[in-house]
Amino acid sequence: MIRRAFLRILTVSGALTALPAAEAEALAEGVRSGVPADFARMNSHLWQVYQLSRSKGAVYPVVRDQLATLNEALAVHRGSVEPLLHAAADL
Repeated sequence: MIRRAFLRILTVSGALTALPAAEAEALAEGVRSGVPADFARMNSHLWQVYQLSRSKGAVYPVVRDQLATLNEALAVHRGSVEPLLHAAADL
């Protein structure tokens, strides 16, 4: 179990190192606050990482975490959830 968590940390940090520091911080902040546009931006970045990765399975933990965060945002989001649903469908 510890090995899986360690590999997830490596995958997430590897995906975020491809971004400039300011962009990575803006994405993290937006995803934490549940802004639909930031979920779409992160999805776009995840698709790029997926296309460039040798092992497609290595991206799975990051996608799973993104989906969990998106699910939490859907649970607490007030107003129109359609943009969040589009982000979930894209993932």
